[in-house]
Amino acid sequence: MYPQINASCILTQLPYTAGFSFDNPKIDLETGMRWSFARRGNLTLPSDYSPGAQSKYQLNYPSITDAEVAALYSFFQSMQGRWGTFGFLDPGGNLLQYSEDMTQSYWAKNAVTVGGSVADPFGGSRATSLTATSGNSYISAVIGPSGGGLQGYMLNASIWARATSSGQSITVGFLGSTGSSYYVSRYNLPQGSWVRIDCNVQYFDNFFARFILGGENLWSGSTIQVFGAQVTSMKGSGAYIRTAGAVGPGYAYRPNCRFETDVFQRTSLGPNQNQLALPISTFGALSSFGGTWQSLQDSGLTWAELLSNGVTWAS
Repeated sequence: MYPQINASCILTQLPYTAGFSFDNPKIDLETGMRWSFARRGNLTLPSDYSPGAQSKYQLNYPSITDAEVAALYSFFQSMQGRWGTFGFLDPGGNLLQYSEDMTQSYWAKNAVTVGGSVADPFGGSRATSLTATSGNSYISAVIGPSGGGLQGYMLNASIWARATSSGQSITVGFLGSTGSSYYVSRYNLPQGSWVRIDCNVQYFDNFFARFILGGENLWSGSTIQVFGAQVTSMKGSGAYIRTAGAVGPGYAYRPNCRFETDVFQRTSLGPNQNQLALPISTFGALSSFGGTWQSLQDSGLTWAELLSNGVTWAS
C-alpha cells in the first residue's frame, strides 16, 4: 500500500493532480496501415476487452523533509520503480462504496431498517431514513481493501445525520475485524437539524476495517436520517465525494497501481527541505492470459493466436 508520510499522515501535498488516460497499444506498418487494440484497466479478455481509461495521479511534494523523502525512497526502492504493484488510497476520493444507497448488501444492517429517500442537507432528496429495532442497532460497511492492509493509516469517517425526535445520541467511527467497536466518537443529534459528525483514527489492525454508525447501546427504537457516508485517508473529512460501487468516479481504493517512472529524483531547496513528484497509474489484468499486459507480451502467442483468443483488430 502506498505510504502516508509525516505526523499528519499525508499521501500528497497540493497541488494534487488526478485524471485518466486511454492506453491503446499499436503497430504502424510500412504500408501506412495501423493495427491497434485497446487495453482497459480492470477488465478481462475476451468479452470485456474494449477501449477504456486508466486512472492517473501526479503526487506532488513541494516541501518535505529529509526523513519524508527517505520514507518515499524506501517504498520506491521496494517497488523497483515501475516493476512492482501496490494499492493506492486516493485522498480525493471516498473509501466507502454506495455512499448514498444503504439498501445495498454491501451495507451490513444489525437491527436496522432502511427506509425511503428524504430531503438531504443540500436541498435534494438523496438522504435516507434509518430505524433502529433493538437496543444495539448499527449499520456498517467494509472500508477499502477487503483483505486488510490499512495498518498504520490515518482514516476519517464522516456522515451527515439528524434526529427525528429529541434526546438521540449516536456514535460514528470504525469497527475492528473482530467485530468489536474499534474507535468511535459520540454525538448528541439535534432534532430536525443536519450536522456532520466524524471520527479520526490511526488504524492499527492489520485486518480489514469497517465503518460503523450506531452501536454502543445508544440507538434504540428511533429513526434518524443520514446522508453522505464517507471515509477518507487523511485527517479531517474533506469535501464529500459520492460513490456508486467499487468502480467508477469517486471510489478511492485503487488496486493494481504502479509508478510511471524508474527514476526517483528530488530537488533540495535548503537544509531539510526538498521537493519531488511521483507519477502513478492504475493498470488492469488480462485474466485470459493469466497476468498483466507484460505477461501477454511474454506469452509467446502469435498474432493469429491472439486473434483466436478474442483480441480484435482495427485498421
